[in-house]
Parts: sequence; structure tokens; C-alpha cells
Amino acid sequence: MIFLNRVGQIISITAKVNRAFTTSMEVGVRVTLQDPLTNVQKLICVAFSTYVARPVEKEKINLKPVKLLTVQDFIEHALAAERRKIRLDHERVLNDLMDKCGMDNDHVCSKEKDVVYTDCTHVQSIELVLPPHANHQGNTFGGQIMAWMETVATISASRLCHVHPTLKSVDMFKFRGPSTVGDRLIFNAIVNNTFQKRISSMTKDGLRRYHGAIARKKIRLFRRYALLKKENNFTPDFWDISHQVLFILFAH
Repeated sequence: MIFLNRVGQIISITAKVNRAFTTSMEVGVRVTLQDPLTNVQKLICVAFSTYVARPVEKEKINLKPVKLLTVQDFIEHALAAERRKIRLDHERVLNDLMDKCGMDNDHVCSKEKDVVYTDCTHVQSIELVLPPHANHQGNTFGGQIMAWMETVATISASRLCHVHPTLKSVDMFKFRGPSTVGDRLIFNAIVNNTFQKRISSMTKDGLRRYHGAIARKKIRLFRRYALLKKENNFTPDFWDISHQVLFILFAH
């Protein structure tokens, strides 16, 4: 995710349901930028969100399958299942990687040279949820929470690098519960790892965050590899009776 747009440029946002599961669905979002002066158009952001259909009363809502029309629809439909599998298994894999790190409870600060101290990067912000921050149901917009999180994370990163950092990517957002108008949300941000210089971990919590960042990076790289492999080796089943007409169209 890279945002380098300037005033006067055109941002286009498209969203589409890639796959519907039993009660949840994956929505793919693509953000493109167009410069009217140079006529340059490029993709600047791709995101995949999971939505859950809330029952109106007590009856459980079962979503209908998405109708696939193009080759890209088939690819995204298959990749959505792969992303869901990785997402559901994320916590278990992360815990396994953390266990393999061999964390020492008596770990103390390393006295080696070229280490970076991250205590000064801790940032805390408290935000009051007001009516403009909420939807028609009174719940805080997920995008508003993400914007607040990005703000404190950017301040934290700038304290370490002493320049204006740019948000490159977001590993995973998971909303564990709703917040409503009148709530006060507390945001805490701190640099966990730089992946180049060594981080000095004074406490057990600092060591946990350090190894957690390494584990998440491994998961992120594996996820990218698995999805690329799935996409490159994907062959849609056009021989299904319901898709024979579609196959003839693409053959021509």
C-alpha cells in the first residue's frame, strides 16, 4: 500500500465481492491513480476485506455463491479461499514460530554495538468517537480506526528514522469488537523491529515484540509466495457444464 498522490490527481476506488462463504465474504478493493496533466495511470493500493453478514433477527444468514463471469473472477474466487485459509491459520502459525524462537525469560539488553533503542518510539493517543466517526448503526467506521492507527504508527516510525516515513504495507487488521459513539479509544504504537540494525530489548515484552515482528515477516513472505504460486498455476475448470459457453467465448 503506497500513497503518493498529490492535490489535483484523480483517485478511483473499485470494490467487488470475490467470494461468498457461509456467512462471510471477501471484498477486493483496488485503488488507481490518474494524473490529468501527464495522463499517467497506475495502481497504488490493493486490499482484501472480510465482511460478515449480521442476522436481522435470530435467523442465520447463508450467503449465495458469487456468479463467475470472467477468467479474473475465477482466479480471485480461488485466491479468496487461499487467503481465508491463511488468515484463519495465522494465529496458530504465529504462535508456533514464536515458540521456535527460543525466547529466554532472563534476556537482557545486548551490549553489542550498532543497536537501536525503541523505547523512545512509544506513542499513545486517545480519541473520542463522535457522530461523524460512526455509521448509521452507531458503530465507529473501520476506516476511521485505521486512520487513527496509521497516525500514531507514523509518529512512532518518524521518531526512529528522523524523517517523514511512508506507509508501505499493512500486514493485517482484525476488528475484535465494535466501538460506538462516546467511546474513548486508546492507541499505542512502538517500533518492533527494523530488520537491518539490531533492536535492543530491555524487557520480556520487548523481546516478544521483536520476535513477533520476525515471525509476521516470515508469514507475510510465505503468504505472498503461496498466493503467487496459486495464481500462476491456476487453471479454471471451464469444462463444467455451467461454464461451457464461457469457455467458447474465451476460445474465440
